Amino acid sequence: MLFTPFVERGFGLPMSDFFRELLYYYGIRMNHLNPNSILQLSIFIHLCEDFLGIPPSICLFRYFFKLKLHPHAANPDVVGGAGFQFRVGRKTEFLTYTLRDSKKNGKSKWFYSGNVLPSLETHVVDTPWVNPYWDQENMSLKEFEALHPHIKQIVVLRRNGLIGEGVKLVGCDAESNPCSRG
Repeated sequence: MLFTPFVERGFGLPMSDFFRELLYYYGIRMNHLNPNSILQLSIFIHLCEDFLGIPPSICLFRYFFKLKLHPHAANPDVVGGAGFQFRVGRKTEFLTYTLRDSKKNGKSKWFYSGNVLPSLETHVVDTPWVNPYWDQENMSLKEFEALHPHIKQIVVLRRNGLIGEGVKLVGCDAESNPCSRG
């Protein structure tokens, strides 16, 4: 099953290796994510591949974002119960973009699609669970030094007027699908 708001925000099949790695890293399933997280991933993937000329990395993604459970950690939703948010102080280093209200009728908009190879694990009925390392910024100096030029490049792109919606449109014009890159 696929979530219609995911597709509206840039999700496609087959899934990219980065998307699979991200789900594995956080110990979540696709149905745990909310639609705005798919938009954020779409923008991040296109930014890395189309503007920075690098493959998307979990380390760079974690520099900007952390995972938070919704509506709260004690009682997350099975569908859309996890979402990405900016780490404190990092929003000004990333591109601006507008998130849409994910709460309007979204959970009822599922549809079936074939599970293309390599397949993802199927929808689960368990809620995502809190993992304490989600909030940690345990990045080594070597990792930060490797990321720093890309962070500076993103800041320059933002300063020059690039916004998240522009990144997503460029990727779509290139006949690519952000979460379906191999």
